[in-house]
Amino acid sequence: MLKMIKEHYGIAYAHAQLATDYMYKKEYEIGKLYIDSLAIYLDSIPKNGNKSELMIHPHKLYLNYYLHTNDLNKAKFHMDQAEKYRLLSSAPDYHEASLLFNRAIYHIKTKEYTKARSGLEKLLAKKENVSDINLNTKAEKKISEVYAIQGNYKQAYTHLLQHISTKDSLSTEVKTNTFLYYQSQFETERKDNEIYKKKVEIEILEKDKQIANGKRKILWIALLTVILVAAGIAYYIWQTGKRKRKALSDKIEQNKQELEDFTNQLIEKSKAQEALTKELEQLKTDVGEKESIKKLQDLTTTKILTQEDWYTFKQKFTTVYPRFFMILKTKGYELTKSEERLLAMEKLYLDTNQIANLLAISQDSVIRSRSRLRKKVDAPKGVPILDYLEAS
Repeated sequence: MLKMIKEHYGIAYAHAQLATDYMYKKEYEIGKLYIDSLAIYLDSIPKNGNKSELMIHPHKLYLNYYLHTNDLNKAKFHMDQAEKYRLLSSAPDYHEASLLFNRAIYHIKTKEYTKARSGLEKLLAKKENVSDINLNTKAEKKISEVYAIQGNYKQAYTHLLQHISTKDSLSTEVKTNTFLYYQSQFETERKDNEIYKKKVEIEILEKDKQIANGKRKILWIALLTVILVAAGIAYYIWQTGKRKRKALSDKIEQNKQELEDFTNQLIEKSKAQEALTKELEQLKTDVGEKESIKKLQDLTTTKILTQEDWYTFKQKFTTVYPRFFMILKTKGYELTKSEERLLAMEKLYLDTNQIANLLAISQDSVIRSRSRLRKKVDAPKGVPILDYLEAS
């Protein structure tokens, strides 16, 4: 029975990953097939703490799917279920970011803009603790759109500028025109307020002129003074705006270069991911999908007690993930064999107890090894080490 449960866990994790990949590529209907399969496998697992930990995944994926298809009733149901299981999980903060974003999309679709803005602000407040740059970028864009709908062009411009600083340089011109539009709206609103203030001052002076004709000369001098001050203020504003525009232009050029470098990095990572996907597809063609899943299950039950055991495990692991160890070496951290073993276990989504059993060591030893590895690669807290390495 225990072996069967472990097999279901492995299959569930595999389907969750495939569903996530297809949803990311916007192949939503194929992704939904894997979500349905994931839900079936989870139903076959007996109720326990680990099952509650897994149940959040299908609801998060269903939420994303139904938001895309605009089935808001089903989206609401899965949004509530995902929140329930998030609170039951051992790492509620880890799942909160994506749920905050999707909840905001739901409120935008239901035109509850204040709730949407509140959720996006909460998500952006956690920006330093969220490693998903793409999620932060989308959040900046969505909150900018919400502020624009509500007529707050100053905040819309601020968040759009944050969004633009992380986007592809090929679309910089269009986005620049957009945020300059918001900037012009803000500047126009501010100038209208200044004109209104000057108009009030002039009206007061005119009334004083009518009441005190004897002080006409003094009033004319005062009016002239106001005009000169207004001109001085206008000149100062123009000079300040000129400096700001130049600083903004310099910043845009700097961001263009940074975006170009970042884009090149993404392209290289995309090529590596594409090569890995092709190798996995070839593996499925060579040995069949069922055989590939069987190899994954075989890996999670292999005891590594000797150097020969590790050699055998590594051979089996490489048939499933042929580029895994090669990619680790390119990161430049000079990982030890024990650290490579730990990362291989993490790749199989094994928990601390399972890793300890496979390596025939205590759970405390696994925790200490993971802590030392996190410090070595400088991975931030709250982010899985393997996710950090694969994203860097």
